[in-house]
This record gives sequence, structure tokens and C-alpha cells, in this order.
Amino acid sequence: MKKLIYLIFILTQLTAFAADDSEKRDRELLLSNPKDQNITAEQLNKYPEIYQFTDSVLSERSNETGMIGDAYYTREDNNRLSLSYSLSFDYEDFTKIQTADFVYLNQFDDSYQYLWWGVHAKATIAKYSAIADERTSTSGDPDSVANTTRNDEIQNFNLFGVGLGHRFKVLSEAFGTQRMFEIISVFANYVIHLDNTDKQRYTGYGLTTEYSLSRRSRSGFFYGGKLSYNWALVEKPAVTEEQKLADRSLVFGWTTFGLEIGYIF
Repeated sequence: MKKLIYLIFILTQLTAFAADDSEKRDRELLLSNPKDQNITAEQLNKYPEIYQFTDSVLSERSNETGMIGDAYYTREDNNRLSLSYSLSFDYEDFTKIQTADFVYLNQFDDSYQYLWWGVHAKATIAKYSAIADERTSTSGDPDSVANTTRNDEIQNFNLFGVGLGHRFKVLSEAFGTQRMFEIISVFANYVIHLDNTDKQRYTGYGLTTEYSLSRRSRSGFFYGGKLSYNWALVEKPAVTEEQKLADRSLVFGWTTFGLEIGYIF
């Protein structure tokens, strides 16, 4: 009987010790900074409740074993930098619209973990006919130029904006990889426009909406494609007090597609 009691006591102590050890291990994992650790695939599979949350693991999962193999542990991505080059959708002349842009996005805190805010700068050159309806002045405005002259002239735009983005994964499920992600973003812009027809400088405001599909090939580097729609309303100073706003303002809208590369950290 004494031996049985002694055995039960030993087992109880061992169980308590194992529980304390497990609690201590979990506490160390939770309080540690995963970004400073070399997280292995073994750890990702062993402690999914610690490491696999909020899209913190970009990996390729084995179809045979269901286990994570080649993986990048990213915890939470906080910053996204990207460069892109885009062209017109017109297959007869892709270069009638050309755009280069820079985008910086920063992720909100955990409460809004899929939302980002940021800024962008965009430079666009385009033929007038590719981004605006034909325009004829009926007011006798001396600064107006006929359609036949304006339509083939190159227009220059510089856009500077601030906006919001939402990151999500839909196509990644279809392709069976966690390394693909999508972002929809909207920017409100301040627009500077140079009309090469009359060498006039216009300023105004606009809007940019974008959809990006990217693949993260390394822990930070990504590449992909981007669709972008831009709208701008600009005006130039009045020459006379009688000059109407309609005769000194221009409205533009254009859509482009392009390639994007960037880095997340």
C-alpha cells in the first residue's frame, strides 16, 4: 500500500513538473520576439497556435503529409514598398499611356490587421485622345485649341496621393499557395498637369483605384501585376474675369495594367 501511495505521489509530481515546464515554454514563446528568431518548419508545425495566425506564415504545404515544408515566418508585415510600370489596354498602341509609380503602405495595428494606409507618387504621359473625350470650345476662348491639334498631343501628369488598402487572399486558395496575396487600394490625389498643346499648367484633384496580385518569392521580395484606374479634374487660372470654369478645366480618366515589384518588411 505504501508503495502504491509513493508511486502515485511520484507520478503527480512528474505531471506537475511537466505542466510547469509546458507553461514556462509557452510563456517564453509568447513573450519572445519571433522576428529575431530563426523559426523552423518544425516549430511552425509543432506550435501552430503560436506561429500560424494573421497570415504570419507564407509556405508551401506538402500534399502527401499535409505538413509545412518550405516556409517563411513573417509574423506581421508592417511596411510595403513597391515600384510599377504600366501601359494602356489598347493592343494597337500600348504606349499611348505610360505610367511609373511608387507606393508605400503601412499596416494598421492588430485590430485592423488587413487594412493598410499609405502614400503614392505617380508620373503619367499619355496622348490626349487616350484619356479624354474630344473637346471643342464654343465660347470663343482664345486659349482653346481645336480637337485635331489637341488629340495627338502628349499630356503630362504628376499625382501625389494618400489612401487606404485592404489585403486579402482569394486567388491564393485557387492556386494552392499561401504566397500569393491581393490588395485593393484607393488614393485621393493632388494632380499637376502640363498640357503640351498650349504649354499651360493645370492643377486639381483626382482619384486612383488599384488592384494588385502579387507572389512573395522570398521572405520580403514580391512581384506581380497591377490594374489601375485614374480620374482627374484640373483647371488653369482664368485669363479674364468673364472666362468660365468649363473653358479652363479638363477632365481625364484612364485605365492601365502593368508589372509591380516590391519589398515587405
